[in-house]
Amino acid sequence: MDEALFKHKSTIGEMATGLGKTVIFGHIADSWPGRVLVLAHRYELIRQAADKIQLITGRAVAVEMGRERAADELYGSKIVVASVQTLCREKRRSRFHPDHFSLIVVDEGHHATAVTYQEVLDYFASAKRLFVSATPKRSDGVALGGICESVAYQYGIEPAIDDGWLVPVQQTVVTVDGLDFSKARTVAQDFNAADLEAILTAEEPLHKMVASGFEIIGNRQALWFCTSVAHARAM
Repeated sequence: MDEALFKHKSTIGEMATGLGKTVIFGHIADSWPGRVLVLAHRYELIRQAADKIQLITGRAVAVEMGRERAADELYGSKIVVASVQTLCREKRRSRFHPDHFSLIVVDEGHHATAVTYQEVLDYFASAKRLFVSATPKRSDGVALGGICESVAYQYGIEPAIDDGWLVPVQQTVVTVDGLDFSKARTVAQDFNAADLEAILTAEEPLHKMVASGFEIIGNRQALWFCTSVAHARAM
């Protein structure tokens, strides 16, 4: 990835979930000859990135989010992890000179076509960009080619399983009578969240889903993906 970053203004690294994207861009940030900004859109991602980078590099990592402020002077931290919601505010990002960072890493890089990200990237226009993502194909069909010049690296779930880095997926299909998605509207090629919640929390199919789920899970610990908080509570 380092080589692609020096050759191009922007590049993307695609790696399946669990393969260590944070570790990789943490090492890149550590060896980068300049200051690095890591952008993310969720509190958990920001905390995870800051803690992991500090652990693997031994460097003090600053956070720019909410009430937390990174030093903007000459001797501030080399690596800053920031919330895009914070830096999309003009007053907040103007604390830094436009040339303060020479590399911007965008975690969950498929979100970078959003206006909030573009405002931050446009402000730090001279910086190189590294986008990292497990899912670079967006559900709304917006291509990342408009913001990214090259693909530095790709490592998908199937080769990672073949190489022994991820456990094989074992799939069990459960058929639940009474589930009817025909009335659910679609938004950007995905189901409308409210419609999906109403369908999945209807009492009869909900009981069937839970019952069949426990037949498979037994006494083991499990993670159950739900469409909303209300759906999770109902389950």
